[in-house]
Amino acid sequence: MAVFRVEKTKDFTVMSNHHLRNRTLSLCAKGLLSLILSLPEE
Repeated sequence: MAVFRVEKTKDFTVMSNHHLRNRTLSLCAKGLLSLILSLPEE
């Protein structure tokens, strides 16, 4: 399988896979956490 890498300069989020692989968190909690982490700090 080919991997396509695109250089992002704005409007993207980089986060650890730790919370996504945590089996104790629900899918809803993972989505909410990802949304919160994607927001600006203000």
